[in-house]
Amino acid sequence: MFNCSLIILIIIVSIISADNPSDLGKCQQEDLLLADCLEPHQNYIETSLFDVSGREISSSTFMRKFTNFTKSFATCIGTDLICDTARHYKFFVDGLTYIGENLYDPKVFKCLERISPKLQDCLNTVPLSFRNLRKYQSYTSDQKKLMNCVIERMKDDQVCKNRKIIDSVEKSLNATRLIIRNYKRFRRGIMEPIVFSESLLSGIEVMKKKKI
Repeated sequence: MFNCSLIILIIIVSIISADNPSDLGKCQQEDLLLADCLEPHQNYIETSLFDVSGREISSSTFMRKFTNFTKSFATCIGTDLICDTARHYKFFVDGLTYIGENLYDPKVFKCLERISPKLQDCLNTVPLSFRNLRKYQSYTSDQKKLMNCVIERMKDDQVCKNRKIIDSVEKSLNATRLIIRNYKRFRRGIMEPIVFSESLLSGIEVMKKKKI
C-alpha cells in the first residue's frame, strides 16, 4: 500500500519537474516561478526521483529528504497564485508534504517498522496492483479494506495503538487517496483548482462515491 501510493506521489513531482515553462500570456510569470523554484533542486530530482523503485519508502532518511524538497518547493511557490497550472502543482506538493510529515514522523515511522510483517499480511489479504491504482473505484474500494486491516493491526501493537499515531496514518492514507484522485483528473485535463488542507480529508468517504 505505502509502496504503490508513494511511488505515484513521487511520479507526480517527477512529471512536474520535467515540464518546461510555456507561453500562457498572463500565466507566464507563474510558469517561470515554478521553473525558478525547481532550479535549485534539479540535481536532486535527476539523481533521486527519476529512478524510484518503491524500496525508498522504507528509508526514513530518503523520505524525509523528499519531504524537505516538497516543503521547500511549496514555500517557494507561495500562495498568491492565479493560474490553474501553478495552483495544481501547489496542491500536489502541499499534499506530498502533509503525507511525508505525518508518515515519517519518528513515532509514526517506528510504529510502521514494528508492524511491517503485519502490513505485509494485509497486502496479501487485499492486494493492490498499479493497474488498480489507476482505476478510481477499484482503488478506493480496495484501499478502504486495506486501511481497515492496517488500523486493526495497529490497535494490536503496544506502540501503534496510540490514537495520535493511528490518526496520522489514517489521515495520510486519505490524503494519498485524495491526491491520486486529483492526479487522475490532472492527467485528463479536468482537474479543478483546489487548495490542499486537512479539512478536505474528512469528506473523502463522500467524495470517493462520485464518479470522475
